[in-house]
Amino acid sequence: MTAKTNLTKYRTPTRHFIMFAAVLILVLAFMPKTLLGQPTLKKIMKAAPEDKKDAGRQKTESKATKIPLDDLKRGAPRTSVRGFFQAVQEMDYEKAAQYMDLRNLPSGMAESDGPELARLLNIVIDQTVWIDYDLLSDNPKGHINDGFPSYRDLVCRIQTPKKEIEILMQRVPRGDGVLIWKFSNRTVAQIPRLYEYFGYGHLINILPEVFFDLKFMEIAIWV
Repeated sequence: MTAKTNLTKYRTPTRHFIMFAAVLILVLAFMPKTLLGQPTLKKIMKAAPEDKKDAGRQKTESKATKIPLDDLKRGAPRTSVRGFFQAVQEMDYEKAAQYMDLRNLPSGMAESDGPELARLLNIVIDQTVWIDYDLLSDNPKGHINDGFPSYRDLVCRIQTPKKEIEILMQRVPRGDGVLIWKFSNRTVAQIPRLYEYFGYGHLINILPEVFFDLKFMEIAIWV
């Protein structure tokens, strides 16, 4: 009798627990979704106008940052720099010059010097730095809050015996007024001096000029 009573003592709480769990499951299954943190139809309808407003704002921002159509892909700093080096790799210096801002150059430099300046800039960069395209902006507005004016972006820095020189891209108007990116005229003005430091020097008088343009896997073979 005692054993039966003791067994009942342990069975009763277990049965009550099972019944409680079953009731809890049923309550949760049919509980209004508002109590579970799910949005009601009223909330969805109320939020709809704001959602539409946000969508419109995102669309406007997306449109504002849309890269301008440009045959030379100069709509963003990254694509413009790539285009320049692709042109010089193909030895198309006339095309490469179109990636450079040749306006307002110092005395002794003219827009007609563009192709030669493009060739010299390529030589200088070949001898000094490695361009990491991933660090260049693919936004038509360039990098924001990078310490430079909104119309300028840094490509790289070259340390000369006297000082460090910044190679910059600049956002300038195309002939039709569309804003595109080119190597800044400030950078272009520095090219002759940079070439004095890092050019081919006296070797240009010994070896054929074409020798210095030859590359293997984008690396100058004479280096």
